[in-house]
Parts: sequence; C-alpha cells; structure tokens
Amino acid sequence: MTDVICYRDAYARSVEAAVSAVETGDDGRMLVTLDRTVFYPGGGGQPADSGTIAREDGATWAVPGARKSGAGIVHLLEGTDG
Repeated sequence: MTDVICYRDAYARSVEAAVSAVETGDDGRMLVTLDRTVFYPGGGGQPADSGTIAREDGATWAVPGARKSGAGIVHLLEGTDG
C-alpha cells in the first residue's frame, strides 16, 4: 500500500520513500512502487504527475508518469542509472 501524499497536500514536492516493488513493463521499462509518493497518478481527466526519483547515492531516473495499481502507485522510470 502506498501513502499517497498528494491526496492530502497537493503542493508537496518531495518525500523520502522506500521501494516496495520493482517490475518490468511490457515495453521493458522499469515500474517501481514506493511506500509513499507525491506523484499524482492521474484520473478524472487530470494527467499524472511527472518528475524524477533520486537515490541517496545520486543516481536519478526520469518519471514520465504514474498510475494506480491495486493499493499502490506505480511509477514508470526512464533511464539506466543504478
């Protein structure tokens, strides 16, 4: 289950989070579920948020979008850092 911070605070811009799950999408890109997120997954005509995810060691990934998946939010990652 993901704590979706944007539902409580639409202005939140960052949060520390832990990876809950990692999958590979049909297109080969990485799909990551976090224990908490500020990314809005889209819905009701609103587009999903985009941005970046960074690890403590400085590796970063572009996040072109996010979507609901069960009780979590899946983040689509682009790039090969890490």
